[in-house]
Amino acid sequence: MNGQTEIKYKKEKVSNYVLDILTAGAGSLFLPVGFVRDEEFLFGHYKTEGYRKLTAMKEIGTEDILGIVLGLLHGIWQGERVYLFSEIYEILPEYIFVSRGYDVIKMVFVPAEEQKKLTDKLRDLLLYLRERGHSEGYAYIDQALEFLHEDWGYRALVHRLESLRREVYLCSVK
Repeated sequence: MNGQTEIKYKKEKVSNYVLDILTAGAGSLFLPVGFVRDEEFLFGHYKTEGYRKLTAMKEIGTEDILGIVLGLLHGIWQGERVYLFSEIYEILPEYIFVSRGYDVIKMVFVPAEEQKKLTDKLRDLLLYLRERGHSEGYAYIDQALEFLHEDWGYRALVHRLESLRREVYLCSVK
């Protein structure tokens, strides 16, 4: 890996406000980026050094799966404080990058094709991660999925996921 990923955008898909926020690094969720424009397109050059693509991970522990979702939630919450709402971007495995210890989660900004609720995006991600997890942890991931169906607020969701992660850790679940 060369430590950089390039994403090509249609100019009209990314507002100037979003470009300014991403370039300034105002949100902790997104990788550092610089943009280059041409006549028709906008190119985002994301610095990925020190991170691995989530899709490159073969097997992920249950505690790490829950940690990835929690890391995203914290980043999403911080992004919303600067008006980068989760409805305007995709949350897909191919755009998520993780540090070696899964303690830092970052994303590439990709404009959403359709507006989708955050809980639906997280459910889809958890289903993907469940496939990469160990069968011993399926019950915990399923509990997290059930909780997402109930559509609780941010704090309740974080609290529940942290409780599940703590239980996984204490019970030494793979």
